[in-house]
Amino acid sequence: MRALERSPAGDFTVGDWRVRPALNRLEGAGGEIRIEPRAMSVLVALARHAGEVVPRQRLLELVWQDVAVSAE
Repeated sequence: MRALERSPAGDFTVGDWRVRPALNRLEGAGGEIRIEPRAMSVLVALARHAGEVVPRQRLLELVWQDVAVSAE
């Protein structure tokens, strides 16, 4: 996997995909894919911690901070 490259607008690339968090969109050679805001938040959180194991509790804190989540 190529290193994470960021633009001033907050966009970044992962492999061949350009990730556009503000638009909840992934852009690649085959076109664009819109994803749900929560899924984008997960992607951004994982990208910010590239190469690291992100424990479930930390991911819950980063993405679901305003929601009561049961982790069974």
